[in-house]
Amino acid sequence: MTTTDPVRTYHVNLSIFTSIPDFWAIGQLFPIVPIHRLDQRPAVNAEEPPSARIL
Repeated sequence: MTTTDPVRTYHVNLSIFTSIPDFWAIGQLFPIVPIHRLDQRPAVNAEEPPSARIL
């Protein structure tokens, strides 16, 4: 038996409903962006599973 990388699971909130109150109330959309480690490349490449794709 060989040692392999474990499966990594990331939970991401892609709901548009989190931004609707901001846009509706004050007419401004506040996108979420990282504010630190911008000079570093990600160590892990993410891949969306086929079952999560919207047709």
